[in-house]
Amino acid sequence: MRWQVVVTFCLVLSSVNEARAQVAMHPAGTYLYVPNFDGKFVAVIDTSTNAVVATVLVSGGARGVAIDPTGTRLYVSNLWDDSVSVIDTTTNTVSATVPVARSPNGVAVAPSGAHVYVMHHFQNKVSVIDAVSHTVTATLATGKDRREIGLSAGPLGIALNPAGTRLYLANTAGVIIDTTTHTVSGALPVRSRPTALALNPTGTRVYVTDGGSHSVSVIDTSKNVEVAAIPVGHEPAGLALNPTGTRMYVADYGDNTVSVIDVARNTVINKILVHQRPFAVTVNPMGTRAYVASPGGNNVWVIDTASHTVIATLAVGRPPVGR
Repeated sequence: MRWQVVVTFCLVLSSVNEARAQVAMHPAGTYLYVPNFDGKFVAVIDTSTNAVVATVLVSGGARGVAIDPTGTRLYVSNLWDDSVSVIDTTTNTVSATVPVARSPNGVAVAPSGAHVYVMHHFQNKVSVIDAVSHTVTATLATGKDRREIGLSAGPLGIALNPAGTRLYLANTAGVIIDTTTHTVSGALPVRSRPTALALNPTGTRVYVTDGGSHSVSVIDTSKNVEVAAIPVGHEPAGLALNPTGTRMYVADYGDNTVSVIDVARNTVINKILVHQRPFAVTVNPMGTRAYVASPGGNNVWVIDTASHTVIATLAVGRPPVGR
């Protein structure tokens, strides 16, 4: 089974809603897809040349992106237009637009490619899209209103386990959804300000960044308990693991750094300066490069994972997402 890293989060800071985004890597590692919120487009970056080779126009407020396991379809949530654009990655054109509920944000694609899950910012909902018919086949309630006590306060981060049987949401309280029954099956034990989450390749651990404690929570999925908390930089945002699950990269939004974590020891082994508020991270399938989106500088930083150095800075036009 192919393992895919998808990074999603909403970071709530003193400047509310300043950073909220996804970036997506093609399963072959050939292209990186970066949504541009203000420009209403998705930048397509050729990872062999580190150049923007296409910009695909979408609807208002391009926010979340996720690619299917075959790499032929990219799904983009449009926050202001209440829709999801389906992009044909062979032609870099929009092939369909799916109307959804209000304020679509993070997106995740099932490992089978059959369904697409879209969370709705502060709407306490997840839409389920049939990838063949491009229609919403279910709308899942994720909890109560943000001001009430419940499992959810408007989903912020979204990811599926490798089997596609569980959908994890990073919220004020955290939610686990059974994708077979489309029901909430439990609460994810997150801390005060969860921002992003990612699973390891075997699905035995969920890692959740927390802006309140400036740490990454390590959650055992078999027991659904936190087994460790890793101190990182100020206001950690997006995170991603390499394909073997041995290294994790965390965007320290408040420190302008990326923390490199040895997963076996749950320890930060290096910090890489990237400048200008890094917020989203992904790693290529070979594990040789990490890509960090930085809205403040309108750039994507390319990190060599062997030397832990920035080897290129890619201009993508306006800020990638969130301005």
